[in-house]
Amino acid sequence: MSDKMTIAAFSSALVVDDSRSILDYFNIILEGLGILHVFTAINGKKALEILDHEQDIELLLCDINMPEMDGIEVLRHLSERNYPGKIIIISGEHKRVIESSARLAEAYHLNIIGALTKPVTMKQLRCLLANTEHHTPAGISPALHEFSIADLQQALDNSEFIIYIQPKIDLHSQEVVGGEALARWQHPELGLIGAEAFIPFLESNELLYRLTDLLLEQAMLIASEICKTESDFKLSLNVSINCLNRYNLPDLLLARCLELGIRPANLVFEITETRLVKDFRKVLEIMTRMRLKGFGLSIDDFGTGYSSMEHLQNFPFDELKIDKTFVTGASDNAAAKAIIESSVALAKKLDMLVVAEGVETREDWQFVTRLGCDVIQGYMLARPMPTVDFLEYINSKTYRTELRIPPVTS
Repeated sequence: MSDKMTIAAFSSALVVDDSRSILDYFNIILEGLGILHVFTAINGKKALEILDHEQDIELLLCDINMPEMDGIEVLRHLSERNYPGKIIIISGEHKRVIESSARLAEAYHLNIIGALTKPVTMKQLRCLLANTEHHTPAGISPALHEFSIADLQQALDNSEFIIYIQPKIDLHSQEVVGGEALARWQHPELGLIGAEAFIPFLESNELLYRLTDLLLEQAMLIASEICKTESDFKLSLNVSINCLNRYNLPDLLLARCLELGIRPANLVFEITETRLVKDFRKVLEIMTRMRLKGFGLSIDDFGTGYSSMEHLQNFPFDELKIDKTFVTGASDNAAAKAIIESSVALAKKLDMLVVAEGVETREDWQFVTRLGCDVIQGYMLARPMPTVDFLEYINSKTYRTELRIPPVTS
């Protein structure tokens, strides 16, 4: 692993393609480049709707050959809207067709920075963004920024890593019953940087343990504030399974809960499977003792890790969280439907709470509701927000009218 990490300077991007699998793929690699908000559109019309609603999308990746409205038409509409963001064409068409499309974008005075032939790799996209730095006007941030281990260590020393919270809605009561604490790097010059950019790098350099301790303390302080008025609130924190490596961790967590006046049940640890378990017996003991003391354990990103079924059998999880790559657009994807249906059925047989993340449309909401999911989160409900904004959000109860709960159709 390199001793430097490179991230994109964009905070938002939109990918337009008529293949759901390609949308999911680009969602993953763009988040891996540190882009906080990645929007996806299954066709040109949907893309324009998103652009009309989201005014600050800085990067747009667009396929050429799509039904209803192809990418060429999208370029014309972007020109008519004076779209100021950078554009990358992605296509599996003949090279000359792609080149003509790029020339058309230039003729429309759009800010096109390149074209990539499918299949596109993260390395290709990273190189393209890096090369745009030489064409960026003065005063504008370059397309990529590079950081070293020392930069990350300094950020940890300065407590630059903070928590944003995304609400979780109970489908039965239609109330905010919890939230997920998400790591953000509040860079003093670049602003917010998403977790997908720095978590893998921190983990590879053994710095993730320091970050976990820092965020744990923040999360418990936040939970103590929320639980003053919402005693049953559950705040979730994503933790790598290999960070559960201290035998005294359950006792330390319980002692801190007592100091802050919160119950262990107010905290849920969403366990990720970024690596195989190093010491099975140690992790099993620690996780079992955490459950004995009342902490919640959620198996995160179910179905995408190394051995979800094995972990489900071995560890005492009480919550199953279905990954957004299956949930978003599931109503139009037969494979995703089957995966969600089987996951929900399995969780119910094991008496587990089911959380669906990635609910972005009315159809997503209706689908997971029909299947019997208990709790949902996603952009349709609310984006991750600073702690102060989240406290105002749940205390004002304005979300009840803002959500406009969609009826379940048969």
